[in-house]
Amino acid sequence: MDSSDSEETLNLGALLELQHRPRLQDQLRTEKTADKSLAHMQQPVEKSKSHRAKDAGYVEANWDCKLINSLPAELKPRSPGYKGKRVGHNQQDKKRLPPGEWTKAFIRALANLSMITQDDNAYAYKKLFEQVKYRQRKRMHPEHYAREALTSDIEAVTVEVQRLTDVGRYVKHIRTQGHSDGERLGNVEVETTDGDVVNSETRRAERLKILQEPSEDGSTTVAGTQP
Repeated sequence: MDSSDSEETLNLGALLELQHRPRLQDQLRTEKTADKSLAHMQQPVEKSKSHRAKDAGYVEANWDCKLINSLPAELKPRSPGYKGKRVGHNQQDKKRLPPGEWTKAFIRALANLSMITQDDNAYAYKKLFEQVKYRQRKRMHPEHYAREALTSDIEAVTVEVQRLTDVGRYVKHIRTQGHSDGERLGNVEVETTDGDVVNSETRRAERLKILQEPSEDGSTTVAGTQP
């Protein structure tokens, strides 16, 4: 092979490289765009999970119990019935949903209620039972028949407790243990000594401090505020 043949071969190779280079660049650009789109789609999901976990943590810290024990069995969300309808108070009861299947709005409402009834979930339960019966009796809500506590019930109780607090008509009844499904409402409302109250407040303050530490993105979330 003489020098002219070698030169032609090199020129041909360079030409082929130039022809394929735009394709490679387009492919890389497409892959980068796809990666950015995927990351953008995943970010809200991860942030939503983070806020959900924070709200669940506030419930556990304020009421000193696991989220699964944060409500009496009568108030917990149930598995939906026919066509996704909630179980009616005059229907056969259904299995309770695990906390992982509670809606984000439901947990956020529960967190807000726990913030103004710290260490006094017995009082919150009492008001929730009253609100559920009121909704069922008035029949003004689209799901008035539901036997479980709805997000709107929790929000209504939160507003009422805040109103009673503002006028000085809400007095806490401190409790020492979280509510379990086997307990009756009256057994969780107990008076404690001053020492027990201090210990409970200390534990709650420590757990809340952990919850309020900045997250990876440098932000903090407080129940009741928009992220």
